[in-house]
Amino acid sequence: DSEETDKAVGWWKNVLSMDVRKSGAWKMPVIAVNSLSGEEAGSLIAAIDDHERHMKDSGEWERRKKESIRTEVRLFLTERLLEKVDAKIADNDMSKLLERMTDPLAYIDKILKKKRRSKR
Repeated sequence: DSEETDKAVGWWKNVLSMDVRKSGAWKMPVIAVNSLSGEEAGSLIAAIDDHERHMKDSGEWERRKKESIRTEVRLFLTERLLEKVDAKIADNDMSKLLERMTDPLAYIDKILKKKRRSKR
């Protein structure tokens, strides 16, 4: 969109050429697109499609999808566990913790041992 486009493209290509990636990794293209005229928008769309194809062919798409789902499950699990723990912390237990009659780690061990015994 300006006279400095070639200079900017060259600069970005130089910067990205310094990126050390493992063999077979996606090499990010630098594409100058004119936002006013749409010139080279087709090249940008093609590069996006190429990237998606590369991600799927390399297995990275599936790996990231699994990792995303794993992260989501862990977040929901953590949230539910915290809700259950909060509901189980009795006021008298909180008093013992506040008065330092027990320490937080010993209290946690006690809760976890009770949980294990109740499952047997």
